[in-house]
Amino acid sequence: MIKTYEKLCDVLIEQSGGESACKRFQERVELGNGGIHARLHVAPHHIDNDHEESEFGHRVLIRDVSRSGLGLVADEDIELAACCYLNVVDVPQLKGSLVYQNSEEEGKFRYGFSLDEWLSDEMHQTLSP
Repeated sequence: MIKTYEKLCDVLIEQSGGESACKRFQERVELGNGGIHARLHVAPHHIDNDHEESEFGHRVLIRDVSRSGLGLVADEDIELAACCYLNVVDVPQLKGSLVYQNSEEEGKFRYGFSLDEWLSDEMHQTLSP
């Protein structure tokens, strides 16, 4: 079963133009200058309507960017949730979920934010100058 899956992945990578052209294998871009400030809004359950506009959300820093997800750092412990919204100035709201949490130095927490829809080339450029 695993060998069949690996062969399928190899075929898909080859058909997409090779590993360097395959978006699945795009590297994460580390952001300098401390990252980008953003607000993370956590919904307790996956819902189709937007979060409460009156909620300010959690202060986070975007530390790295890939087409399928973002690396976030926060001062507080945020529960991993099924649905989150990330607001960044001058960028359309991003929808996704927190998929992991690691403790960092100085009491900070690092999160993996998996996007529901991959970033477009333009959006990727905007977030990773």
